[in-house]
Order: sequence, then structure tokens, then C-alpha cells
Amino acid sequence: MSESPRYRPDDLRRVATELLSRAGLARERASALGRLLLWYDAVGARDFGIVGLNDWLTRLDHGDFDPKQTGRVGPEHASTAVLEAERGLPPLLLARAAEIAGQKARDTGVGVVRVIGVPPSAGPAAAIAAELAIGPFLGLVLGPGSAQSAAIPAPEGIPLIFDSILGDAGGEDESPTTDDEPMRMVVDRVAPWLLLSGNQEVVVVALAVAAFESLGSFHRRVAEALEGQRAPAGWIFPETWERHRSETQRRGIALPESAVGPLRERSARAGVGFPDPLA
Repeated sequence: MSESPRYRPDDLRRVATELLSRAGLARERASALGRLLLWYDAVGARDFGIVGLNDWLTRLDHGDFDPKQTGRVGPEHASTAVLEAERGLPPLLLARAAEIAGQKARDTGVGVVRVIGVPPSAGPAAAIAAELAIGPFLGLVLGPGSAQSAAIPAPEGIPLIFDSILGDAGGEDESPTTDDEPMRMVVDRVAPWLLLSGNQEVVVVALAVAAFESLGSFHRRVAEALEGQRAPAGWIFPETWERHRSETQRRGIALPESAVGPLRERSARAGVGFPDPLA
């Protein structure tokens, strides 16, 4: 069976930005959504990557989301806020919630943003949690429903990530061979917030490591927990992320024809040049 054609990440980001802009998103927000999708390609979770761009565009065509809606901030306090979705695009709403939570964590040590009205089919939120962890914060995205994402700052500078929706998409070993100490470190610190997430709600949490421990000490504990272990399903270890990222930069992102065809047709209708695959 022949391999799917590969495309440069920058070329795919350009196409995503152009097509999403024509679907009604402000250019900056269109670029942000393209980057979020490509993040999953860069960590090896390609089922949730740029291959899903046409689905988001189709849902915008059908009026499932309002491309201009960024959400409305409701009740807000020093460490907490409510963000009402108001039919905005879920990935961008969660990214905004993470920005708010991160700012509050910088000011008070912890930020909690409750996002109301997120559809059950919002998809994984590992990219949102990972961005928080580069803060460096402990990042959590809980919901909708039982979905959970977490990112933990690691010594390499690339966080350790867990996402219940990814399953084995980002991991390399279907049989868990590591204990869950890193996840317990997160949950033990923020367990009171776990009760907040409802079926149509998402809770985004940013917890500043410095609020309870020095970053160096925390990194040592994470490194000790990971030493000699392999990533079970749902986990993305820093070395896995780095390896996939390097591969996508070197070889490009593989896209099946089932994804390329609709995107090429959309590009032609919109007058957007679709890139040629890498040789």
C-alpha cells in the first residue's frame, strides 16, 4: 500500500488560515485554530490533527458554531471566572479560557475558568493543557463529561501530557507500564475542582508550581517518576513529542486522500492555492 502524500506544516497552516478566514473567523483566530490542529500532528495524534480541518469547516457551513463568537466572560474573581460559550468554536474558547486561567495563576497562584455550553463533541484538549504547562503551570482541562486532559511541566521544557480522548493515539504501548504518580500529583493538588465539571461544561485550571514547591524540586520528582518508563495509552512523554515533532518538520505531515480531496476542492472554490506534496 502506498504511503499517503506528505505536506509541509507551514503550507498546511497557511491553507487552514485562509480557509477558516473565508469561513468567517478573524485571521488571527483562524491561524490559532490551524496551529491547534497541527499540534496534534506534531505529537503523533494525527486522527485529531489537520485531517479534521474539513469537518470544522463543514460544521461552520452548517451553522453549528458562530465564527465571530469568542465567548462572554461572566462572573469573575481574583482566581476564578466563568466563560459562556455562546456557540463559539470549542478549541478557541478553551484557548481563551486557558489564557484567562494562566493570567490569574500568575497573579494569585491558581486560575480556574468554568466554560459553559461546550458541546460534547469538543474533542481532545491536550494542546490547551500543554500550552499552560509551558507557563510553567500545572494545566488541567476537565470535561465535557468525563473527558480529562492534564499537562505537567517536565525538566526537558516539554511537558508530560495525558488526555483521556487520545487513547493510544499519542502513546506507543497499549499496556500501561508506568505508575500514575505524575497524574496523582496533579489531581491531589486540584481535587476540589474535579466536582465542577458538568456534561455541558469544561473547567480549565492553571496552578502555578511555585505556589507549592520550587520548580527545580518539582522537575526532579517528575523525572524520577518517569525514569525508565514507557508511555501507556493516553500519555505523551516529552521524548515522544520531540521525536514526532522532528519527524513532521523533516518529512512533513501525511494526509490521506480522503482528507486531501475535500480540502483541495474547498481551496479551489475559495481561490486558495493548495500546496503540492513533498517529493
